[in-house]
Amino acid sequence: MRCRGSNGERLEQMRTSPLRAGDRFRNVHPILPGLRDPDTPLPSLCELLCVRTYR
Repeated sequence: MRCRGSNGERLEQMRTSPLRAGDRFRNVHPILPGLRDPDTPLPSLCELLCVRTYR
C-alpha cells in the first residue's frame, strides 16, 4: 500500500496550520533528555507491545 499525498480539505488544513514551518511541521513539545541520548538503548518489542500493569 502506498501513501498518497493529502488533497482537498485536509491539504488546505495542513497548509494553513500554525505548526507548519516551510515544508515541515515543527514540534511544539520539548523532547525529553533521555530520548536525545545516543547511549540510551532502544526498547525491545515486548516493551513496545506488551502492556504491564503494576499493582
